[in-house]
Amino acid sequence: MEGYMGDYWNIANSAIDVRSFIPEGIMNPVANKKQPFFPMGTSTGIDGFCLR
Repeated sequence: MEGYMGDYWNIANSAIDVRSFIPEGIMNPVANKKQPFFPMGTSTGIDGFCLR
């Protein structure tokens, strides 16, 4: 989608702060530029991926 960066996949020890939220009933964060930053990465406990 134009204007979106795509999905984030955590690999090894990488980490990132993504503007995202976890919707009720979904285990993976969903990116949303209106949300606060959400830390993702192996050391944060959220080591999956972020959906666009």
